[in-house]
Amino acid sequence: DTFDDEESIKKKRLRSERFKDHLHVCDESERDGADNTHSPKRFKGLSIQLERPYLRLTSAPVPSVIRPLKVLKLALENVKQKYLENEDYSHACEQLKSIRQDLTVQNINNRFAAHVYETHGRIALECGDLAEYNQCQSRLQEMRRRGIPISSSEFDSYRVLHALYCKNKLETVGILRDLARRREIDNEHMAFMMSIRRCLVDGNTSRFFKLYSSAPLLSGYILDYMVSSVRKNAYDAMIKANDTVSLGDITKILGFSKVKECKAFLKDKGAVVARNPSSNFLRDMTLDCKLSRL
Repeated sequence: DTFDDEESIKKKRLRSERFKDHLHVCDESERDGADNTHSPKRFKGLSIQLERPYLRLTSAPVPSVIRPLKVLKLALENVKQKYLENEDYSHACEQLKSIRQDLTVQNINNRFAAHVYETHGRIALECGDLAEYNQCQSRLQEMRRRGIPISSSEFDSYRVLHALYCKNKLETVGILRDLARRREIDNEHMAFMMSIRRCLVDGNTSRFFKLYSSAPLLSGYILDYMVSSVRKNAYDAMIKANDTVSLGDITKILGFSKVKECKAFLKDKGAVVARNPSSNFLRDMTLDCKLSRL
């Protein structure tokens, strides 16, 4: 139990450190209340409640239940803090959707609005909610096209990685052409993404898992979805090209941290694994590739 508590504390600290540069209100234009709206008759909320449930609007919004920009900034900070402390995605998601709703109702389209969608997208990625992440990503791209600043290099790299995960070659090429046109292809996030793409094209499994272990920002959460497919393809290629391979080598190639995990993977594949008569170590057991092909 003590170990679990220490691990929990460590994870929270790492989470806080990872998000500290992302989960923040970004610049002075947000603090002074600039909202970049174009309608002189914009609806303005009057509520001072930091939290409210997300509800689908079935009638005209009422000012008394909608929060103005100043309160929404405080509400966002409240959501971030609670998420970092409690890791309650359900609560964070609902509150972020309600903030987004109040922004939409008031036609607030500025850097703060983009930051709300970025925050929601990042948390959704971390929690495995690709549907919500995709909604946020789509909205951010709309904002970018309208000239609203977003964290382009970060979210563009997520776009490409997601397209690679979906094996959508047409979308991948389209995104890369868009990035080249915008001259945003040459940065560290894009360099990482292009390396991942090359690994997938070449079937370079060892290189993929080296990159996976040092994925920048939240890229690793998208790569998580590729791991199973990468391992399956590598295993299929391995048993076709070899007679025998040691479990120690397979563990490294397939990016497992423990030989036991690798052995369990091979068992699920119906692979034939034999003990090495000259060693009692698990890592020295061998995969019989010929028999495993049958």
